[in-house]
Amino acid sequence: MAGTTFQSRVWRYLLSISSEEAQSDQQLTRGIGQPTAVWAVARECATTRVASVILYHRVIWGEEELSGYRWGLERQQTLLDQERAASL
Repeated sequence: MAGTTFQSRVWRYLLSISSEEAQSDQQLTRGIGQPTAVWAVARECATTRVASVILYHRVIWGEEELSGYRWGLERQQTLLDQERAASL
């Protein structure tokens, strides 16, 4: 997949998150070494065309609140629940 340097960092980080967890947007920005890039990460998550490959549903707002998933919060919750159930 071709992307900007920033996108590549976000993608690599998201792929490193285990299937049992979701992380906040702030955890993600710290993980890629850009703690002030919350809005850039949010924009990337909202506009991506590769969400089924990169697993953007694992990015949540704050500690546990679903917010802004491009394909809907119900789908985001379903994906998270399926991954957690599969890891048991």
